[in-house]
Amino acid sequence: MKDSELLPCPFCGGSPKVVRFFAQGMDVAQYWVECFNRRCVSRPKTRATPLSWLAKKRWNIRSDT
Repeated sequence: MKDSELLPCPFCGGSPKVVRFFAQGMDVAQYWVECFNRRCVSRPKTRATPLSWLAKKRWNIRSDT
């Protein structure tokens, strides 16, 4: 798997997207990965971070249990 690839949503199998957001007064972008499938029961997203690669890494972490 490439570093830039995102795993599907663990709840609905949908394709997640990276969100880039600039808050008013902030000069650093914030990134998170989120499921935008309207039919997803959970619509999970990662915590915001100033590093896009870290948001992707957080999304791709899956628990073994």
